[in-house]
Amino acid sequence: MKKAVELEQLCCSEDHLHLLQRFSSISSAPPTKDWTKVRVHQRSYEGNVVKAVAQLEVELRKEMEKLMEAELKKVDVKGKTDWDLGVVRDSINRKGEIRATPQEGFWTIWLRNENEYRAYADASVRLHVKSKLEKVGVFVDHEEGVVSFYDVDAAALIYSFIGCSFTEKLSPCFSPGINDGGKNSAPMIICAANHSK
Repeated sequence: MKKAVELEQLCCSEDHLHLLQRFSSISSAPPTKDWTKVRVHQRSYEGNVVKAVAQLEVELRKEMEKLMEAELKKVDVKGKTDWDLGVVRDSINRKGEIRATPQEGFWTIWLRNENEYRAYADASVRLHVKSKLEKVGVFVDHEEGVVSFYDVDAAALIYSFIGCSFTEKLSPCFSPGINDGGKNSAPMIICAANHSK
């Protein structure tokens, strides 16, 4: 009966500290281990982490190569007097009169009369190049909305279309121009992109 009365008093008590002090089984802390003498050897996992990071770098490099190969194209235009080059939306109009502008899904540059380079923008833009182009690089940055053309040999930017909106798949656009009695008979050749340079 005495224990029941004590229990009743403890239950109604607002003094929680008194409850903890009253029962020794709750008031004593469990024994703890002294961790000051335990050592973690970093080298036990260091080799695995280094191997994993190296493997991840190799895989990332392979993926970047694939991405760059897909996005950067080089075209040999050496010996040409007339050509068109760029990228187009897959859904472009292929019949009748074609306006090769970005609004119509064309991002292209061209050569006419052996030395007249232009870009098809809202209006035709004359391009100034230092020497006759022999190899042109075409790069598409989908995230930034940019199509850029480079003189591969001079490592110089020729022209960039900016603020582009790519809402569908893009395809390469190549036109070797008319033969012009053999003056423009050289082929346009798509080259493998070399990323080691």
